[in-house]
Amino acid sequence: MTEFDQIAVDESYRYVAQGLSDKLTDTLENLRYVAEIDEPGNKVRRIIIESGNPLLLLVTEVVRTSVRAANGSNEREAAIDFASRAMANEKAKANSEAKEVQRVDNLVTQLGALTCAVAEKFQESDDKKLRIRNLEKVITAPTDYSGTTEAKAKAREKREGQFRTWLDELTGRTNFYPTYSFYLIDPKKNDPKQKVTAVLTVALENDKYRLEQIISKDRGGSRDKPSSQRYTGTDHVAFNIPKFSEISSKIKYMYTNRLNTQLKSLKDKNEISTEDIDALRRKWEIDPDLSLFITRKTAKNPFRIFFEFTDPSSNITLMRFCPGTDPFTLFDFSQAIPNPATRDKAKTDENYSKRYKAFKK
Repeated sequence: MTEFDQIAVDESYRYVAQGLSDKLTDTLENLRYVAEIDEPGNKVRRIIIESGNPLLLLVTEVVRTSVRAANGSNEREAAIDFASRAMANEKAKANSEAKEVQRVDNLVTQLGALTCAVAEKFQESDDKKLRIRNLEKVITAPTDYSGTTEAKAKAREKREGQFRTWLDELTGRTNFYPTYSFYLIDPKKNDPKQKVTAVLTVALENDKYRLEQIISKDRGGSRDKPSSQRYTGTDHVAFNIPKFSEISSKIKYMYTNRLNTQLKSLKDKNEISTEDIDALRRKWEIDPDLSLFITRKTAKNPFRIFFEFTDPSSNITLMRFCPGTDPFTLFDFSQAIPNPATRDKAKTDENYSKRYKAFKK
């Protein structure tokens, strides 16, 4: 037998002995609780257990002797057979783990498909709706909170008439008269921060897109005129995408991180003074109460979901957020307009060169 063969045999003995020794020790450990340790009959048992694994060398020799007696001169073949069986077991274990990983991957894929199908189904009813905001100067009739039922109905009818008059006049400028219905959501009596909004439903999905364009064009850069937002209904229990609050926190973190990273770089390179760095920080940092006005949007063929939010550096430009990307990578806070896309638009439209007052929650 060569030195290499002897090493293989010894290694085989060691594996077998280790397994038997561990098994025996575990058994003795279980027996520890059968009787009190201090009884004379358990003295040997206590020594074995508290010593860790003192039987390893003894069991190794027993295994070596047993293998030699059973196989005689075929000791090398026995060792090789043992190693082959050990390798087969490891391969079977690896295959089992690979199948389990594939099963989990398939489950994730199926879950994604289910989420998409649920979202697409529930989105069908939302695709014809718009949420209209900033109606304070359109709907001026007061809400009746304390009158009779008849008085409340008359007050609401008057408010609805003001909204209808505004919308018909706005769409009539382009000879566009869509079929629509709407529902006013009046502010609560004890919530002065809440503003009146309207949920507008049109007969055709294309009418919604045209209304968006008309309202946006009429609004221009004004903060006082009505604005539209795509409607998002209540999420289904199977609709397992991140909540707006989670996305908002992530966007704010990425924005703040980009600002801090660039200011630190400017400071390390001594490109501007400490006073100028502090001034840039005060100018561009996000107000803790700032609302990014995140909107969940969808696209078709194939169906997909994404999010839009107001650019914190202008408080009016819309940006798109896609998981796994940082929308502020190209921002340069040493420029008058950090967002490069907005900076390009400002060259032809001065409305993009302004930084509007941030909305507050």
